[in-house]
Amino acid sequence: MSPLKTCPQCAESVQDAARRCRYCQHGFDDHAEGLALNRWIRSHPTIVVSLATFLYVAFQVHKAGDFEGVTTLEIVHSSSLTSILVGVLMVQLPLELLILTGVTCWWLLATGAMVHRGHVARRSKPLLLADPRTLPQIVLTVLLLLLFFTSPWLNFALALAVAVTVAVIARRRRPFTTRFMKWSRRVVVGLVIVLVLWLLERPTTWVPLERITIAGNTTLVGYVIAADAQWTTVLSPRWTGRLAPGQNTLRRVPTKEVQTRATCRLSLAEDKIFGRVVRLRAPQLIAAARDGALPAPLTPLCP
Repeated sequence: MSPLKTCPQCAESVQDAARRCRYCQHGFDDHAEGLALNRWIRSHPTIVVSLATFLYVAFQVHKAGDFEGVTTLEIVHSSSLTSILVGVLMVQLPLELLILTGVTCWWLLATGAMVHRGHVARRSKPLLLADPRTLPQIVLTVLLLLLFFTSPWLNFALALAVAVTVAVIARRRRPFTTRFMKWSRRVVVGLVIVLVLWLLERPTTWVPLERITIAGNTTLVGYVIAADAQWTTVLSPRWTGRLAPGQNTLRRVPTKEVQTRATCRLSLAEDKIFGRVVRLRAPQLIAAARDGALPAPLTPLCP
């Protein structure tokens, strides 16, 4: 009897000389190191997610310091690491939820493909919880609910359209071709990559923008990242447009000279009708359609 080997993709036993698994069409090659790395990533998701989160937060802090090492170290020294971590993750929550929705859609497509190829036992009427497609659908539903209440309605509409399409493809009784399923997953991966690049490009800080009035009726616009009895540390990244050429992004002002502090915003797009409508969350859009009036911006413009 010919020796057998185990497919690393579906764990089925196939002939040792086989170049492709007859169950999942996985191709065997000699790239053992790549396969070992792939298996390690799959078996250590917590470490991978933690590393990705650290790199993302570190990138955003470095970007806030205009990619200057000394300024970045000053920011880390002046701020609480917990506030930086939580703030960076929370301020971009709508876009992060959209990315997680895309990842979950890929998960559902991959699970549906395995069911259609027969890697998972199916009954004529499978139990809801026994179906491997149920868990990603539950996660997808929770993410859509969070997007409905926290994200602009365009983000929610995009996520809902993609999720419904993916669910129909994954739940279809008569499966699509292998080529179609493969390209469907590639489209979802491409969408996730675009969203990740958009997330990295967006200006991100972990504290609100403020208008600070100091002695002498001087006004500063920036992010107060630390304040104590002696000094108030203000961060003004280049994207705020409030720095003169050659001026440092990080400034310390004597706290006794600070007279007033008030939150403000930079963008003028929200004052226009189109910008205000696009930024509405789904519940706000429903309320605006019912009342016939758009909600007024809560935060005033920066000077």
